[in-house]
Parts: sequence; structure tokens; C-alpha cells
Amino acid sequence: MQKISRLHLGNCGFRTAWYEGMTFDLTDPDSGHPTDTLINLENGGGKTTLIGLVFSCFETSQEKFLKHIQSKHNTFSQYFTHDGAPGFIIVEWLMPSRTAGEEPYRLVTGQAVAVRSHTEPPEVDRMFFSFEEHTDLGLTDIPAPGLAQPTPTSMQEFSRWLHAQQKKYPGDVFISHNRQAEWQRHLRNERLIDLDMLRMQVNFSAQEGGFDTGFLDFKTEGEFLRKFLHLTSDTTKADEARKLVVAVCEKHRRKPQFQKRRDELIRFRAALNAFAEAAQLYLETLAAQRSILVRGAQMVQALQARAVSLRLDHSQEAEFERIQREMASAAQADSTLHTKEQATVTWAWHQKRSAQAKARKEAADGQVKDLERNEQLIRAARLQKEIIGVDEEIKELDALAEAERANLKPTKDHAEIQGALLRRALFSEEQRLKEELQTLDQRAAAREEARTTFRKQRDQAEADELRQVGERSKHQAAEEAYARRREALEADKTFRAQEETTAEALERLDADTATAAAERDLHRASQQRCAKEAREHRQTAAAQRIHAADLAGKARSAGEFIARGEVELEHLAQLPALLNAVESDRVDPLSAALPTRLHEVVSESARQVSLGDVRLAELHAARQAIDETGVAGYSADVALVVQTLLQVGVRSAQAYNAYISRALPDAAKARALVASDPARFLGVSVASAELDKARALAWETRRPARPVVVSVATLEPATQLAERVIVPAEDDSAFNVEAAAKLASNLELRVAEENERRSAYRERQDQTQKALHELDTYAKEFGDGKLGSARAGKLAFEEDAAAATARAESLESQALELDEKAQALEQQAQAADMRRQAAVLSSSAVRSFQSEHEAGHEERVRRLAQIVQGIITAQENKSAANVGLERLQQEHDSDHGLRVSTDHELRLAGEERASIAHYDKDYPAHEQLLQNPRPVETLRRIYRDAEAAYHAQEQERLGLLAHKLDDARKRRADKAKEFTREFKGVQMADIAPFLSLNHEEALAGVKAALEAARPGQVNAASNLQVVNGESKKWFDSNKQNLGSAEPAHDALDLDALAALVTDAEGRVIAALERMRTANEAANQAADRANRKRQAAQADEKIEALLRSSMGLADKPDPMLIAAEIGAQVGMTLEVPDPDSLVLETDASNQVSALLKDYKGKEHGVSSLHTKARTAFDLVKAAASQPSFREVDPDVAQQMVANEFGAACTDARRLLEHLDDRIATTEATLQSMQADFDACVEEVLAVVRSAITTLNRAMSKDKSVPVGAPYVGGKQVLKMRASFSTIPVETRRQTLSAYLDTLVDTNVFPPRGTDLIADAVMRVYGRPLGLQVLKMSIEETEQYVPVERVSNSGGEGVVMAMFLYLVINQLRAENHAQVHRIAGGPLILDNPFAKATSPAMWRAQRLLAETMNVQLIFATALQDFNALGEFQRFIRLRRAGQNSRTRRWHLEFANLKLNDMPEEPAA
Repeated sequence: MQKISRLHLGNCGFRTAWYEGMTFDLTDPDSGHPTDTLINLENGGGKTTLIGLVFSCFETSQEKFLKHIQSKHNTFSQYFTHDGAPGFIIVEWLMPSRTAGEEPYRLVTGQAVAVRSHTEPPEVDRMFFSFEEHTDLGLTDIPAPGLAQPTPTSMQEFSRWLHAQQKKYPGDVFISHNRQAEWQRHLRNERLIDLDMLRMQVNFSAQEGGFDTGFLDFKTEGEFLRKFLHLTSDTTKADEARKLVVAVCEKHRRKPQFQKRRDELIRFRAALNAFAEAAQLYLETLAAQRSILVRGAQMVQALQARAVSLRLDHSQEAEFERIQREMASAAQADSTLHTKEQATVTWAWHQKRSAQAKARKEAADGQVKDLERNEQLIRAARLQKEIIGVDEEIKELDALAEAERANLKPTKDHAEIQGALLRRALFSEEQRLKEELQTLDQRAAAREEARTTFRKQRDQAEADELRQVGERSKHQAAEEAYARRREALEADKTFRAQEETTAEALERLDADTATAAAERDLHRASQQRCAKEAREHRQTAAAQRIHAADLAGKARSAGEFIARGEVELEHLAQLPALLNAVESDRVDPLSAALPTRLHEVVSESARQVSLGDVRLAELHAARQAIDETGVAGYSADVALVVQTLLQVGVRSAQAYNAYISRALPDAAKARALVASDPARFLGVSVASAELDKARALAWETRRPARPVVVSVATLEPATQLAERVIVPAEDDSAFNVEAAAKLASNLELRVAEENERRSAYRERQDQTQKALHELDTYAKEFGDGKLGSARAGKLAFEEDAAAATARAESLESQALELDEKAQALEQQAQAADMRRQAAVLSSSAVRSFQSEHEAGHEERVRRLAQIVQGIITAQENKSAANVGLERLQQEHDSDHGLRVSTDHELRLAGEERASIAHYDKDYPAHEQLLQNPRPVETLRRIYRDAEAAYHAQEQERLGLLAHKLDDARKRRADKAKEFTREFKGVQMADIAPFLSLNHEEALAGVKAALEAARPGQVNAASNLQVVNGESKKWFDSNKQNLGSAEPAHDALDLDALAALVTDAEGRVIAALERMRTANEAANQAADRANRKRQAAQADEKIEALLRSSMGLADKPDPMLIAAEIGAQVGMTLEVPDPDSLVLETDASNQVSALLKDYKGKEHGVSSLHTKARTAFDLVKAAASQPSFREVDPDVAQQMVANEFGAACTDARRLLEHLDDRIATTEATLQSMQADFDACVEEVLAVVRSAITTLNRAMSKDKSVPVGAPYVGGKQVLKMRASFSTIPVETRRQTLSAYLDTLVDTNVFPPRGTDLIADAVMRVYGRPLGLQVLKMSIEETEQYVPVERVSNSGGEGVVMAMFLYLVINQLRAENHAQVHRIAGGPLILDNPFAKATSPAMWRAQRLLAETMNVQLIFATALQDFNALGEFQRFIRLRRAGQNSRTRRWHLEFANLKLNDMPEEPAA
């Protein structure tokens, strides 16, 4: 055991207790070995400072400095000088030998401390050092105050000395400068100092005299066991075991999860395996069907390619047709142009020809007219010559009648005035008629202009009519194409009725498309809903099946529970403990009275065991008393009173029975004496002189449990009282030596019998408790009607399972019906989709019709109406022009008649005016008429009357002359009238040249010329009429082709124009030939284009049908489809060579065959899909179960979120993955169990070691030496538990259950030894019955259960010391097994504060000596009875105050206290 031989403190301490350089020798002066030492100082003299400074070498933290723990105002730096000079605290150890046969060696450890106050807080410089003693290197060789000189003045000097020694003894001298953790490791690992025990002692001294308070801090047996094992055991193994337990429990805590996970995964694997098989079969069938999609995609590509090629050919043919049409149009335009040129030239020829015919007719007409004019002028000249002759005759007659007329002047004047007025009136009338004629001429000129305008209007109307007729032809052709296309669309029912418009058709078709799409979507939504409901039904059915399986499992569990309960009930009915309790061969475990009876048995057994313990204690006490005093009858209360009296100086105090046994050997007398007053004579006897002293004692600290009589020692019997009866004892062993010897001879037999009796009751108690526990366990598990509930629950579970199975079958049937309904809905959706596609194609055709034909239909209709109106307008304009011309002709005719009548009236007026023979030229007839206007008839009547009067008078006067004159005048008037009538408008100037001719010859010549000219005029007129007729006929036939007249044609003659006509006709023929050729080519191209278009439309329709039926994209890619199908079914599909597909001209049969094959396999796929889907729904339902989601949420979430298609392809991989997870989980469980078992074995090994330590603690060698007072030879610790009766397998099972508890609670003891302590208690299963030896004179009170240990009073100090010493020894022994040194000195501050009894300290020292523990105590106690127990006594006192430093220095004297002689009994 490690011991301290010397302590040295230099240049350290407190101001009132300064250690300048003091070495404390802790060795026995006789042997020189370290021994128990007392360091005695007065209170406040520096005891705690000394111990605190020593402990600072081991508990190096300044916060754990003992004085700082006691008061936070005290700091470590306050106990050293602040001038930089180092202070020294040195401990010299005597260490045990490292190996057997070697001598112990000395070890020096310590520290040098220097404090500088230039910082706040002060800077503390610490240098720790250690070395083994050598010849020239020991404690006294250290340069420290009071040791070797010179003393270092700084830490540097001491450091240099240390390093010099380190160089001298390399590997032996250790230096640590301010590295506290390194220092502690060095002490613990290299110097093998038991730092844990030393550092624990700091807490013991934190309160002066508080050793028991600091050590006896446990309240229960478990807390004691934890502390005991922590201090005695190798904590390394315990900590490793705890770490292993924590790790294993952390891992094992998940064992139920892993077990549940494994079970759920296995259950889930069954569903997944069924799905994988169904999915594999489904995918293989699906791949066989979907491979047709690749061929379908190739056929779609081929059809699309051929349709594109046909569309390209159609476009090329249409383009060729367009070019030919354009060429035909160009040729037609050329033909039209040339026709117009031909017509224009022909019209020019006709016009030229008409003009020439007209010119010839006009020339003939002119010639005839000139001849007729000459004939008229000749006749007029002849008549005028006759008039002139008559005038000459009248003149001659007038000259003859002049003389006669003078008498007729008034009448003549009157006639002449009237003639002048009539002549003026006629002249005015002529002027009026001439004005009318002029007006008629102006109107004729205006009519001619209007006629010209009407002719131009008529020509323009004819041109407009011709142009609009051509435009109408073109529009009518477009309308005919429109009508033909419309009729075709109506024929194929694209248009429902003739009155249906394109917008209505499009609206209807779009509505049909939308309706079909909506119907398709509705059917597919319904189909999806049915499919979803089918899946939900299957999932629900799967859930019901799983629920049924769970219910069946619960029913099985309930059945197992019932069977287990019945077995357990039968077991309890035959349990011997229960049969013995009721004293019958059959017991009803369910009886309500049974637990009460069992508790009575347990109580009675416990009472008998306690009685046995009491009897055994009495027997042991009797044996001990006989051994010590010679008689039995030991009483703890009596011993306590005796001990107390002795302590207060009543030396004569002793047990009365012992006194009687020595003073009165006669058994009969002694019996009579005791029987006279048993309370007195079995109490305490004292000398009469000390009775008052005993009576004066105040019993305040410790009293006996029962009253004890203290009386004066006497042998006189007491007075017998009549009111009492004394029952004698069974023997006299309590007060007679001979009887006690006799009792001692058979005491062992009685002890064995009592032990046997006690064991029987103990076994009965244990068996009954076990039975009671089993009964309670049965009641908890199966009682309170649980078995009946379980039977009812089992029946309910079975019924619910059957109902769930029936529901599952019903739901499965409903799912099948929904599948059939979904399939029918899918067919309806496909039919609706085909209707939609047909509506889309019809809509496309209508839109094509709308864009190609109807786009300009309304405009064409409107334009045709406009053209018709225009034509009508042109015709109306033409008719209006003709009407105008006719009206003008009528006006001309009317004006011509008016002119003729007006001209006749003018001629008549002229003739009348000319016929007026009598008029006065100078008469102002005009003014007279203006002033007095009168009608012509009035003037004519007045004139006739005046003329008649004049003629009458003249006749009377002139007679025959007058008659001749009248005849001449009458002839002249007739000839004048004839001239006016026949030769109107002929002037004298016109006839002057003809007056002198021979009028008859001239007339004959003119007549002959007229006869010669008239046939030519007739021929010219006939020719003109023929030419004009031909021209009009040609114009009527070709007026639409006429172009504008070319001025150049006017200069050409008919032959030139005829040549131009011939040339134009040739060009027209050539253009028409080109047009015919181009139209034929265009028609052929149109026919080819139509065939190409129809073929392309057929291919497009077929491929659209194929795509829609197979659900292909607009531009399917066989490679991509194959890849997608491969990804979908999880296999690689081969794509056939596209060249291997040869399309027929009509590919409908090929498509039909392909679709038939595809649809034929679809039913098988659908059936397998339904089965796979059902299995998949079962998988999802299993994955959706809360139990499965709880154990494996990743797989559950993946499976729930997984799509059907992906799950089918991944089924095998998922199954393999699931197998891996199951295998991993199983391996984890196996490894868990293996780790758990290994952990149990590891803990079991440490528990076995702990039990061994406990058993060693209870062994005889851990007893107080026999020479110790009161408790000599007694074990310090006792334990009622016997671990040898517990089999290893039971221990293992108990530890497994304990670890399971730790797994469940997840609460682990904080230290490894705590866990081992709990495990030890669990292994035993009941309280261990640990008891600690108490320093008591009463033997029955010498052992106290650890949970009832009190840390008050001297007994607490003694028990704490006993425990510490035993623990220290066990610690040393246990650490020696792992090649470590443990245990060491016990350094305490004033442990005498509570315990001052010499007997107590004698017992403690004897035990410490036995346990090889050095005791180093500091105290101010002056009780040398107690201090005398220690061999080494160091007295410290103040030597005086240093005048310079003002410190009080300490000095000491080494003393050895001898044993005190025993005081003789009074």
C-alpha cells in the first residue's frame, strides 16, 4: 500500500500560520516505516492550510483548493509570497515493490509555486516534479527552504536545478511546468498514485470533521452498492461494459422494429412476389402485343411517307395543271387579243367598205341632186322669166292707166295703207315663221348632237355588255365548280341539307367533334373512374384480406393466449406452494380468498424468519457473551449503559449478571436472587460510592432501547411483591458460568437447528412469494375476465375475419364487373373517337370547300347579280339610247312635219305678201301695228275690202284696161305663187345664171342626164344597204370582241385591211390551238392530281385510323416506341427492317389485319393487366398498411408512390431489393442477438467480478481485529444474500431482462459501476441485506442496514472509517489484478470532532493497520486518551512573528505517545 513517509512545506502558508521550511516525518521512530500520524495544532493554527497545500499536489485545480472550497474569498495564490520566490510542497512516498522479492522504493513528488502580483489576479507559476530517490537525489537534496542550500530565489533557478537532475537521471526525473492534466496523468499512469482516492479526500475535509458526511452519502442499498463498486472495482472494465451496454441497447432498442420490419417485409414479399409473377406474365404478353405497335408505327410511317409522296405528286401535277392553265389562259388571252385585233381590223375593213359604199352613194346622190337642182333652177328661171314678162306687161298697162289713177288716189292710198299694214303683218308673220323654222333648225342640230351622244352611249353599253358577259362566264364557271363540290359534299352527307350553310355545317361538325370528344372523354373518364373504383375495390379487398389475416392472426393470438392461460391456470392449480397454503390437493387459482391466504402465509413465514433471526442473534450473542464474560444473557441495552457509565468515569459499572456469575457461583442461589427482581439483577451494577455519579448522568445523546435498572452491586434478594409473578428462564446460563458452559456445549446444535428451521420458513416464504408473484402475474395477464374476453374476442375476430373475407370477395367481384364496364366504356370511347375523327375529316373537307370554293361565293353571287344588273343596265342604256334615238327620230319627224307646215305657211305668207298689189312702202306700218295691233285676218279682210273698193273704183274708171291689168296681175300672182310653191328657198342669185338659157333644151339635157344618173344612184344605195347589213350583222356577232379603233387603219385600203384580217385570223387559230393543247394537258394533269390526292387522302385516313386505334403519335418513331416499350416491359424489342414492309395499293386490308391482330391480343393483355393490377393494388394496400409504413417508410412510400407500369418493370428488381432488405434485417437481428448475448456475457463477467468483490468484502479477512473493543473479530460488512444459489443461466436471463429494461427505458446509469451495481441487485432479485458494522457495545445493534446508516455522531465516523478502510483494501486488491497500484493514505482534517472515544479509535487504527492503510489526521483535540491511540504525534505551535514579513512561523515537536495502563476495576 502506498504510504507517505515525509512532507515538506517551504515558503508557503498563511500569514498567521507560515511554513518557512518544515519537514513532517510521518514514520515510526522505532521502525522508520510510515505510520499513523496525528498533526496537532490549535484551532486557527493552520491545519486546514497544511492539508489543503498537500492536497494541491494531487487536486491541482485552484478551484478545488481546500481553503477555496471552504470560502470563495480564499485563493491559492494567497498562500505564497508575491515576490517571485518559489514556495515548495513536497511529498515523499514509500511505494510498494514493483515485483515480488524487491524492496519498496521511495518516490518524491511535489510542486514549486511562484506568485507575481503585477497582474490581477496574481499570476501563479507552478512547476510539478517527481523522481525516485537515489543516493544523491532525495528529499533532502532539493534546494528548498529547510532542505538543501542555497535556496532558489526564483522559479528559473529551481527549474535549472530540476533540468540538471533530469539530465543526470534521464527518464526518472519528471517535470511539468503549468501542465496540470499532464501532471495528473503522470501521477496516475507512471507513478501509480491513486489520485481518485486522494482527490475524494478533499471533499472529506471540506467541512472540518465531516468525513462521515462526505463519505456516508447513500440513502439506499442501491446507492451504497453503486458507491462501493465504483470505489473498489476496476472502473475501466465497468465503463467498457457500460459503453457496450449503451451501444448494444441503442442497437437492441430497434430490435422490435427490426423484427416487426422483418415480419412485415416477409408478409409484404408474398404480395410483391405474386405481383412480380403476374407482372412478368403481363409484360411478356404486353410486349407481344406492343411489338405490333412497332409494326404499326412502321406502317404509319410508310403510309405517311407514301401520302407525302402522293401529296408531292399531287402538288407537282397541280402545279403542272396550273402552268398549263396559265398557258391556256395566256393562249386564250392571245386568242382574245388576236380576235380583237382581227375583229378590229375586220370592223375597220367593214367600216372602210361601208364608207366607200356610202361615199359612192353620196357621190351618186350628189350627182342626181345636182342634176335635180339644176333642173329646178332651170324651171325656176323659166318661171321667173315668165313673171318678169308679166311684170313688164303690168308695167305697160300701169303706165297707160296712170293718168286715170290720179282720181283714185284716196282709195288707192287707203288700199295701199291697208296693203302696207297687211304686208307688214304678213312680214311679221313670215319673221315669226322663220324664227320657228330657225328654232326647228336649232332643235334639229341639238337632236343631232343628242343622236351622236345616244350613239356613243349605245356603243359604250354594248362594250360594257360584252365585258360583263365575259366576266359572267368566268364567275358562272366558278359557281358551277362550287355547285359540283357542294353537291359532292351533300352526296357524302357532309352537308346534311341543301339549305345548310358552311358555317352551320362547320358549327355542326365542330359540335359533333366536341360532342364526340366529350363523349370520348366522358367514356374514358367513366372508364378511368371504373378502373379507379376497381382498383379501390381491389385495394379495399386487399385491405380486407390483410384485415382478415390480421383478424385471423389476432384470433390465433387470442387462442394462444387462451391456451397459455389455461396451461398457466392448470400449472397454478398444481403449484405446491398454493396447495400447501390451502392445505388441499387442489386449489382454485381464481379464488378471491387465495391471495389473502398467501399473504398470511408470507407474513407468517416472514415472522418466523424474523423470530429465527432474533433467536439466532440471541444464540450468537449468547455465544459471544459466554466467550467474553463466561455467561450468556448479553443485552445491548445493558452494554450501552455500561459503556456510557464507563465513559463518564463510573469505573465500577458492569453487567449485573456477570457480577452475579463471579460473586455467586451457586446456580440455585443465583437463580433465586435473579428471580427476586429480574429487572434489577439482569441490569447494571455499580459500586455504592458511584451510584450518585451514575444517577447524575444525563442520558441525552444515546439511550437504550429498553429501560435498564442501574443499582448498587449486592447479593441480597429483593423483596417479593404479592402482586407479581416471576416466570423463570429456561436455564441459568445468563448468570451462572456452569450453566453457560453447558449451554455453550450444545449451542452450535441449537444454532444449526434454528438455521434449519429458519431456512425452511425462508424457503416457504420465498416459494409462497414466488407463487404469489406467479398468481399476481397470472391475474394481471389473465385475470379480470381477460380469458373470457379473449374467448369472446377470438370468436369476434373469427367472425370479423370471415366477414372481411366475404367483403373482400364481394369487392373483388365488383372490381371484375367494373373492369368489364371499363372495357365497354373504352370501346365506346374508341367509337366516339372514330366519330370525332370522321367529324374532323368532314370539317377539314368543309373548310377546304370553304377556302377553295366558298371563299368568293358570295362575292361571285353578288358580282353575278351586279353583272346581270350591269348587263341589264347596259342593255337598258342601250335600249335607252335606242329609245332616245327613236324619240329623236320621232321629234325629227314631228319637227319635219311642223317644218313642212311652217314652211308652207311661210310660203303662203310670202305668196300672200307678194300678191299684195297695193301697199305704201313709206307708210310706217310697223309703228301703226305696234300702237294698234290687229289680227292678220282683220288686216286681210280690211285690205280685201280696200282693194275691192279700189278695184271697183278703178274698174269704173279704167274699164278694159283695168280688166287687162287685173288679168296680168292675176297671172303674175299665180306665177308668183307657183314660184313660191315650187321653188321655195330659191334665190334670184341662184337662178340668175339660168335666166338666159334655152330653158327647154337645158331641161331636156338635164332630164337625159338624170335618167343616166338615177340607175347608178340606185345601185350605190343598194350596195350601201347590203354593205351596211353585212356590217351590222358582223358587228352584232363580233361586237364583244371589238377593240378600240386604230388610227393607223384609216390610212389603209381594203386589200391591206384584208391582209391584216387574214394575218390576225392565223394568229387566232394558232393561239386557240395552243389553248386547246394546254387545256388537254391541264385536264390530264388535273385527273392525275385528283387520283393522287384521293390516294393520299385514303392513306392519310387509313394511317389516322391506324394511329388513333393504336394510340400512336402524329409522327411515330418505331425505334423510340420500341425503346419505350422496352423500358415499359423491361426487355429489348427488335425493330423489323422497314424495307420488309411492302404496302399494297389499297393498304386498308393490311391495316385491318394489323388492327385485328392488335385488338385480338388486347383482350389477353387486358385480362392479364387486370390480374397484375389486382396484385399491384394488393401490394399498394399492403404497403399502405400503417404497420408496414411504420417499419419501412421508404419502401412503403416508394411502393405507394410507384406507378403501375414502373412497378411492373421493376417488380423483379424490387423483389430482389426486398429480399436484400429482408436478409439485411435478418442479419441485423442475428447480429443484434449475437451482440446482445455477447454484451450479456460481458456484463455477466463484470457482475461476477463485482459479486466476487462483494463476497470478499464479507469475508473474515475484512473483519475488525479481534483485539478491538466491542467489535473485535466482526466483519465490517455483512450480506444476507447468497449468490451461490443463483445458477449462471438464471443470472444470464436476469441480465438479459435487465438489458431489455434498459432498452425500453433508454435510461442508463451514469457510470459503469452504477450499471454493474444495478445488475448485481437485479441478479439477486431481492434486497442484498447489506449491513455495516457499527461500533456498539450492544451486539444486537452492531450491524446496521446500509440504507439506515446515520452519518451523525461518532458511530457514523467509525462506520465511515470502517467502510473506507475495507473499500481501500478491496480497491488495492482489485487493481493489483490488473497490475495497478491502488489505495493509499487517508488524510483528514480533524476527524475527532465527532468521535473522541479511545475505543473507537483503537478499533479504527487496528483495522487500518490490518488493511495496511496509513492514517494522517490533523486535529486541535487535546484528549490524549483518544490521541494516545496514534504512534506518531506531531505538535505544532507558533514560534513567533517575523518582524520583517509580519508572518507567524510555525514550529513542531515530535512526540510518541505510549499505551496507557489499564485502570483496575472498581
